[in-house]
Amino acid sequence: MKKYLIIFLLSLSVTSLFSQISNQERIKTIKVAFMTERIDMTTKEAQQFWPVYNSFEDDMTTIHKEENKTFVFINENIDQMDEATAKKALAALETYEEEKIDAREKLLKELQDILSYKKTLIFIKAEGDFKRNLLRKLRGPRN
Repeated sequence: MKKYLIIFLLSLSVTSLFSQISNQERIKTIKVAFMTERIDMTTKEAQQFWPVYNSFEDDMTTIHKEENKTFVFINENIDQMDEATAKKALAALETYEEEKIDAREKLLKELQDILSYKKTLIFIKAEGDFKRNLLRKLRGPRN
């Protein structure tokens, strides 16, 4: 399974930047439609929600990029890494997890002024549903 995941990730990295941007934009458009429909937002709610959510996603993208750099460093250097370097790498990973939690808490706090509590719960569920559906489509049919 691990081997297939590595092959999949490598094949994704080989694709051209143009197709990545195009796919990212397409996925984002589908996500906006999916979330807006699921949450049943009013126009006013949507106008307030999307800038807040997009800011959250930008923050998460930045965190993930830095986290990925650390994982690459760890994978490339794990065999010759000393304890002090390993400690720093582990501390960095812990920091990224804390930053993700902080960003999520900030998002939920800001949503309190935009959506009802029920719509916020629907948002959380819809976000998870979207990710699961996307992964299912990426995996393709299972035999």
